[in-house]
Amino acid sequence: MTICGIYSYLGIILLILVSTSACDRMRTEWLEFSQQARNPIIAKVDGASITQAEWEQQVQMSPATLAPQLNTLEGRQHLLDNIIQRKIVFALAQKEKIQDDPQIALQLENLRQSFLIQAYVTKLHGDIPLTDNQIQDYYKHHLDSFVFPNQPSWIGINFRSRSSAKKVEKLLRHGKSFEDIVQYAADNQYSTQMIVDTKALDSQKAAILEALRPGQTSSVLKTQKGFEIFHRTHLSPEPLAKVRDQVIRMIQDEDLQKKIEMAKRSMKIEINEEILKSLPITRPSVSTMPPRKTNNSSKQ
Repeated sequence: MTICGIYSYLGIILLILVSTSACDRMRTEWLEFSQQARNPIIAKVDGASITQAEWEQQVQMSPATLAPQLNTLEGRQHLLDNIIQRKIVFALAQKEKIQDDPQIALQLENLRQSFLIQAYVTKLHGDIPLTDNQIQDYYKHHLDSFVFPNQPSWIGINFRSRSSAKKVEKLLRHGKSFEDIVQYAADNQYSTQMIVDTKALDSQKAAILEALRPGQTSSVLKTQKGFEIFHRTHLSPEPLAKVRDQVIRMIQDEDLQKKIEMAKRSMKIEINEEILKSLPITRPSVSTMPPRKTNNSSKQ
């Protein structure tokens, strides 16, 4: 190859390199321009950008009562001032290296994990849409979870004498429904009581009531109140339309628990029992932030 040919070849390579560099620069500038067009910068604080996306996030976090104010320039300026102040305080905190404090670093990591967990759970639930048939089927198989609140689980009737109680017991054996017995008790001025749970009862009576199946009536019992008969009721569930959201949450929680159990089987989990046993017993703090230091310069 001649000298002229070599120079020509080098010139072509140089031209290609310059053109490539120029294209890369133009592409980068175009991407930056496109990004700013989609998410324009509203303001800057010492070089830190406040974008439209950050602004909109703050708007969503604001109380609904502020919506009319945010439609005015003065209201928007006020919100922007708040964002700017947060940026300034954040910069001051970083300058003081607050993030390097072990307690703060641990809390930041806990917050990060909590946010990611919530985002994952939200995505998981969104990826698994539930059909009406799934919701109805779950509801039918878990009716006990959706009973009306404060429904009496037991109804008790108090009699003044054993003979009166035995008479009612005989009526039940001959096919009278418990609803008929309740009416009979009302007509004869026998007192009735509705029992929601057995916590307030003595242990012996509570055990008898707990042993009854729904729809079953006890024999005559001698109690401190005299003679009593108890009937366990059939609890009525809330209609599906009222508890639909609760049903969906329960299905989603069960799906999440299944994923956790599956992940457990594939992960190596190691527990140091000795360290666990030696941990000090402490009460959780109400506040998640470290206590503020005060200047106790005054004399006691």
